[in-house]
Amino acid sequence: MDKPFKSIEEQVEILEGRGLRTNEATPLILERENYYSVINGYKDPFLEMPTNGVDRYLQGTAFDDVYRLFCFDRDLRMFMFRYFAIAESTLKSTCAYQFSKVHRDEIEPYLNPANYRAEPNYKGRVTKFVGELSKTLC
Repeated sequence: MDKPFKSIEEQVEILEGRGLRTNEATPLILERENYYSVINGYKDPFLEMPTNGVDRYLQGTAFDDVYRLFCFDRDLRMFMFRYFAIAESTLKSTCAYQFSKVHRDEIEPYLNPANYRAEPNYKGRVTKFVGELSKTLC
């Protein structure tokens, strides 16, 4: 679907035409955060049931309502990122340790496709991955 360029002022007009209350901060926020990121990502809880395919906001909905949801989600992601990064590191470390423990007598056992699952469709992917990994390491 082709989306023609809309100025910030036109974006605000579109929102107001759909029943969303805006204020003097709306254009600055749209310019800084991006219309798509704020509106398309977080509008759904604030919309009336669609009747003709055009978004209409619930009566009394303000741009600040949508923007607060956007900010809450971003803050939650930033808060959780730390814990996801720790969990990822722990998982990678545990997997590497257990794999190395099982294959302790081999040199570079992670490069041997025979050390992975044997199903035909999986083995092809592992072989490709190991080949790409070998090129990266060399």
